[in-house]
Amino acid sequence: MKETNKNLIPLNLRSPEERREIARKGGIKSGESRRRKREEIEAVKLRDIAIKEERESNLKILNDAIELINEATSEAENELLQLFKDFLQEQE
Repeated sequence: MKETNKNLIPLNLRSPEERREIARKGGIKSGESRRRKREEIEAVKLRDIAIKEERESNLKILNDAIELINEATSEAENELLQLFKDFLQEQE
């Protein structure tokens, strides 16, 4: 054996009870890891949904603002046009 591996004992040199215990601990750790990974994936999905909903909300707000600006501009243009027509009529 190498110097760095002097504390490691291969599984084939361990008793069946030791191998079962090591496999059991490995299975527990594997389950923990898989649960943690699943929770992280769910967290990312929830974050993505929140970001999408926020973007949609922001777009709706912007579209509403643009619509209000367009309405205000149209009203102002109509008022200005009417003032101009009135002025022209007064000049005649």
